[in-house]
Amino acid sequence: MDYLGRAIRDQRRAILDQDRAAEAEATFRGSLTLKDEGGGTAVSRGITLDMLGHAIRDQGRAAEAEATFHRSLVLKEEGGGTAVSRGITLDELGRAIRDQGRAAEAEETFRRSLALAEEGGGSADLLDLIRQDLEKAKAPNTQLSN
Repeated sequence: MDYLGRAIRDQRRAILDQDRAAEAEATFRGSLTLKDEGGGTAVSRGITLDMLGHAIRDQGRAAEAEATFHRSLVLKEEGGGTAVSRGITLDELGRAIRDQGRAAEAEETFRRSLALAEEGGGSADLLDLIRQDLEKAKAPNTQLSN
């Protein structure tokens, strides 16, 4: 990724970190348009879709976020995204599914996420995060967050 790409990515993350999800959503949609028109790779579009889905989910639109994460996963699978990258998308997808009250489906999605992240040598922090999400899906009556 070039300097400009990293700067844009960092700006998007900063917007999300400031709880400005609607602004982040607009930024991600604009970035997708540019990538679609400018020939961005399938994997780079998938990563942007992950960030878009996160912004959408933060606004309480879990069903729309779910569709966005599905689209990202397809792009990453077709474009040769790493196992870790696909695992991250599956974790986000599982969260969107869990937010809609479909605990059993979320649990299966988190299991797939964990398997991919482990296969790809994901960091201990990532694996712990996915395991926590998996445990939350097993106990659907607990408070949902992140």
